[in-house]
Amino acid sequence: MPRLSLALFALLLFSFETLAHTKIKGRVLDKSSSIGVIGASVYLDGVNDGTFTDFEGYFQFTTKASGSIDIAATYMGYEKSVKTLNLTGE
Repeated sequence: MPRLSLALFALLLFSFETLAHTKIKGRVLDKSSSIGVIGASVYLDGVNDGTFTDFEGYFQFTTKASGSIDIAATYMGYEKSVKTLNLTGE
């Protein structure tokens, strides 16, 4: 089964504090081809915050969540990819 690669951190995922909201952005890539995955679901586990990727696999959303939380990416035909974030959200 193909694998999604959440291109988090290393230049692609950053969090910014804005009025107690944390902005999360990044890109979901096909692990074998490094091509952006269109329409993948990206969300924070246990929180109603998330979005879908655009035509190049990029995503962006804000959250009020803070602390250590898992971010997941899913898409039909791929294995779910999960990474842990440490959000400050002060």
